[in-house]
Amino acid sequence: MPLPGGEGKAIRSSAPPCDVPIWVASLGPSNLEMTGAVADGWLGGSFIPETGHIFIDRIKAGAVKAGRDFTSIEMMIPLSLEFTDDVDEAGKRHARGY
Repeated sequence: MPLPGGEGKAIRSSAPPCDVPIWVASLGPSNLEMTGAVADGWLGGSFIPETGHIFIDRIKAGAVKAGRDFTSIEMMIPLSLEFTDDVDEAGKRHARGY
């Protein structure tokens, strides 16, 4: 955008406007509820199935408070998968990365 009286001219995009989905990567309780209230999707990190309810319940609560359908919120949960005969060694190897 040129300054008033400066060189150049303002331009406008000829592309039609479009909706851009909002995805949030949140872990804290308040941010998870905010995700449920306003986001189109959640990028889950530090997620394991045994404790997943800790995150999901907060997102659900935020959606309910905002009058939204929880099932309309998309979720992407990164995961690691390894096939092994030695589960203990695989766990130790993975933990060394942290």
